[in-house]
Amino acid sequence: MDLSIVFPMFWGRKKKKVVKDGDYFYDHPTALDDEGTIPPLFESLKVLKDREFDIIAIAGANHPSKAEAVEKQANKLLNKYASQAGVKLHFFSYSHLQRLHDYLRELGKEDLIETISLVGYSPLRNACLVAAHILNKDIAVSIDDDCLFIEPDYIGRIKSKMLSDFEGKPIHAYCGPYITAKDTIYLDIPTAPHAVYWNVIEVMNEAFRKYIVEAPGMMEVPFAIMGNIAVHRDFYTRVPLDPPMQRGEDMDWVMNSHILGERFVMDKDLVIKHDPPPRPYPTWRPLREDIYRFRYQQAKIANSKDGDVYHALQRERYLPYPGTFFQDDFIARVTHACTILANDYLTKNEPENAREALNNIYHAYYLAKPKNDPFQSFIAFQKKWEEMMGIIGENRDDVRKRIYGTD
Repeated sequence: MDLSIVFPMFWGRKKKKVVKDGDYFYDHPTALDDEGTIPPLFESLKVLKDREFDIIAIAGANHPSKAEAVEKQANKLLNKYASQAGVKLHFFSYSHLQRLHDYLRELGKEDLIETISLVGYSPLRNACLVAAHILNKDIAVSIDDDCLFIEPDYIGRIKSKMLSDFEGKPIHAYCGPYITAKDTIYLDIPTAPHAVYWNVIEVMNEAFRKYIVEAPGMMEVPFAIMGNIAVHRDFYTRVPLDPPMQRGEDMDWVMNSHILGERFVMDKDLVIKHDPPPRPYPTWRPLREDIYRFRYQQAKIANSKDGDVYHALQRERYLPYPGTFFQDDFIARVTHACTILANDYLTKNEPENAREALNNIYHAYYLAKPKNDPFQSFIAFQKKWEEMMGIIGENRDDVRKRIYGTD
């Protein structure tokens, strides 16, 4: 099976101030004047015994004014380290996106242009899948650019498991756990007082215990980790990530698979290491992004229903994580956590941060609640996604030549 390792790069500004107000939120944006996590990632590729793979890298900026600079810098950086690692690289960024959009316009399919974007977590992940389909890949192995390969048989394991029988059906979406920089499955529990209520890490560790540490070798799971997922073409051409998702796009991808009658299978022995850089944000900011993410998924579940090819969702299916944050106590959980966080900021004489922490409560009540039905919106997007991927499949030679020339 032809396989590519795919990953997006979320670029920011220069190191002096990598993010500014108004920039799109990414957890760990790579600075324009830095090499970020790329050198250790490409160095780690050397551990892989099966060398029958290539790399697909997607680059997007946290602000449109940086698009040209990001494409230039990312292309230069990636080619440098791909050459040193001895792997073939396929790059996709703004000029490639424009050529693909132009192609769809020429076919009279301007309504499908929205399916391919370089703004946001889910769109950048989707762009990885689009590039994999253009390049005719049977398997796309989704990682993060701050991951490290530590298992020599990682690629061979994916190839042997993909499409194999599991509980009477072939595996189309296959995933594994992260090992932290401390060589453990479990994440460090925060000591901040607000984490008593906003206990995301505690609940994630409970999910890891249930579905990884104490689980049999393989089992169907209610969550997946975006930096360690392999999907077959039959899956990724049909099941996209949902563009409005702000963070947690991996957990939401599992939910989308359930809408379409698919599943994710976890293999506790398919291991990759995750070593992320620090976030350049105060604590209230990623918490706000989580609020929007959970509110969106709550509404997707509440509005879901069975159809000819679609399936209703049950929030209990996603316990303990992310389902704990889909329950009726969500607003109370936000209110308690953000009030404690604001008080913590005030004791440190950080009134602006305290104000924003309290603003999170208003966001949770009013602004984060989706104005449209996320379930129906996803179904509409999925139909366009399947049509767009079908066009690529039917016209692959033309599309590949347009995007990649003779590559």
